Amino acid sequence: MFILFPLLLGVVQGLAEFLPISSSGHLSLFQSFFGDGLSKYDDVTAFNVLLHLGTLVAVFIVYRKDIAALLPTLISLPKKLWKHKKGIRLSHLNYDEKTMLSVIIATLPLVFLKLFDIALEKIASVSLLDAMDAYITKQPISVGLILIFNGLLLFFSDKLVRRERPFEEFRPLNALTVGIFQMFAILPGLSRSGSTITGGRLNGLDRTSAVRFSFLLSIPAILGSCVTELPDLFSGTALTAGDWLIFLGATVVSCLVGLASMKLLHYIAKNSSFKPFSYYCFAVGGLAVIGGVLLIVL
Repeated sequence: MFILFPLLLGVVQGLAEFLPISSSGHLSLFQSFFGDGLSKYDDVTAFNVLLHLGTLVAVFIVYRKDIAALLPTLISLPKKLWKHKKGIRLSHLNYDEKTMLSVIIATLPLVFLKLFDIALEKIASVSLLDAMDAYITKQPISVGLILIFNGLLLFFSDKLVRRERPFEEFRPLNALTVGIFQMFAILPGLSRSGSTITGGRLNGLDRTSAVRFSFLLSIPAILGSCVTELPDLFSGTALTAGDWLIFLGATVVSCLVGLASMKLLHYIAKNSSFKPFSYYCFAVGGLAVIGGVLLIVL
């Protein structure tokens, strides 16, 4: 069971990280209802981050051309910001520089939230994010209700769009709004991709552009998570060579499944709507609530 469980979580992570159905919510529900196959270790969070690393590789593979185009902006964008420091306009930036600036601005709310949590932990020895995550993760009813809310976001994401605009018209304030949506996606059950895609749609992006921006925005989010959480994998645990092989296998599985789920989402974004995902979230969220009640009663 221990061998199969991490590999199964790799499949769940690869599917749910990019499809707007919440990977964290699904991982929490699997661990609640099917047992914690990682109970021999002190910290399951580090393993979950390792799975995220696999899906991050998938993003780099699919968006390798976009990422290659954005890398030079790490030099050109600061230069232009300094050159026009008295009043820079978007017209001063090319398409790739606008994209990088949007990614940076949209990442700021998550960064500020993390910095606030670090400061709170230094002052009061309490991590608000860890405490909230630990509480919600162990409550299938809470995860189920959040999944239902995630479904509502997806259901109304198309209905609330008044006018679609090309990404060239995407403004810094629009990017900040998407970043706020992403910030609330730290809740297990609230999809990061679903939240940022919905945020992009509400700010006028067409589905394809919203999906692209969401995936690019996942890069700093997942990288930041890996940097802060991955060291926990090496503390307080005695990993054997077999353990490392299982973890590596789960990471590879999450990458491969992530590639397939990204292709699927791209296809749906071009040819359909996100309503099927909302119905799925309603169904899984409802079952999670019912299952959570049964766990309490029985």
